[in-house]
Amino acid sequence: MKASDRGSVSSSRIRRGLTVFQTALSVLLLIGAGLFVQSLIRVSSLDLGIDPDGVLFVEPVFHPGVSDFDRAEFFRRARERLAALPIVEGSSTDLSIPYRQAHVTLIRGGALDAIQPAEMRFADIPFTHLVSPGYFDLLGLRIEQGRGLLAEDRAGTGPVVVINRTLARRAWAEQDPIGQCMYIGNPQSDPRCLTVVGVVENARRSRLNEDETMEYYLAAGQSVIDLPPRALLLRVGGDPDEALDPIRRELLALEPRLRFAEIRDLSTLLEPETRTWSLGATMFSLFGALALIVAALGVYSLLAFSVAQRTFEIGVRSALGATRVKILRMVVGEGARLTIFGIVVGGTVALLTAPLLESLLYDTTARDALSFSAAAAILALTGILASVGPAVRATRIDPARALRDD
Repeated sequence: MKASDRGSVSSSRIRRGLTVFQTALSVLLLIGAGLFVQSLIRVSSLDLGIDPDGVLFVEPVFHPGVSDFDRAEFFRRARERLAALPIVEGSSTDLSIPYRQAHVTLIRGGALDAIQPAEMRFADIPFTHLVSPGYFDLLGLRIEQGRGLLAEDRAGTGPVVVINRTLARRAWAEQDPIGQCMYIGNPQSDPRCLTVVGVVENARRSRLNEDETMEYYLAAGQSVIDLPPRALLLRVGGDPDEALDPIRRELLALEPRLRFAEIRDLSTLLEPETRTWSLGATMFSLFGALALIVAALGVYSLLAFSVAQRTFEIGVRSALGATRVKILRMVVGEGARLTIFGIVVGGTVALLTAPLLESLLYDTTARDALSFSAAAAILALTGILASVGPAVRATRIDPARALRDD
């Protein structure tokens, strides 16, 4: 058996080393795929606080010279005109659009009065919304206390405001926020008290992985701030694409100074937010699958070559009484050892490089046990399956013929 060893020891080591490398690379890529897939699943299942499906975002672009007053009047008339379209089920204006643009304003009231300007962080300045009645129903925002904004909240009536849960907790943690006074800017320069009439649930507005932000909602009809809305939000029935042309025609007919109107499905504004995890899951899964195939072919080729080189040895073993089960176990065991060694190497590298990947994941640790275990199990099963073919071929070697041919 020793005399029949015709193979080169160095070339055999190179082949085994290459097979281990292929297996380790597969483990790395499959672990990455598992991590990004888990992140994507958790992002997709997030409670956004709003329901963007079936909602169109309309941002008009005017020619230069259109005043803020004219813009505000345009939005008022546009809402009335578009509401007459059969496909439009609800409409509202807004100053801050989810995942698109935000307006922030310093406010005072309750515990917020104790924060000194020099100590303020961005989280201490809430998002401002300038909305129409029906806004909360349109986006599916739930009123948790009090009421929403009504058609009766118009110019000449006492200014009111609806705040989100985070703002209510930050400003009036120990008190009922309903009926409290909130001030925009400095109470000395603008002493108008905005009465809190409702508390609405939180919603993710700027990023999917953002911390809780404060938000408040003003009635567009009360002109509390000297700014016009920036966009329309429309809930449409049926296919949103069928509503684009009728809406665009109505807007262009309404205002000759309107250059064009950008109209998009609100859910498309979420795509850039999920792109990192979607792209990571796709690329790692694709390359992981390719690397898995290459690793399986590597194990199969190495064992097939090894069986061919060891034909005489296997013939001798069979002649001396080795059963087919033992020969099968010997070849499969060799493939399993190579695969396990590759898994250990790849898993170790993945653990060492985990901090580099941590910032790209969402609510998933880069050392996630499930991803590591799944990748190892897939590779182990693949290695065993790839070993079966050469092992079966080894059991069919005729001892007499092997010894005669040698």
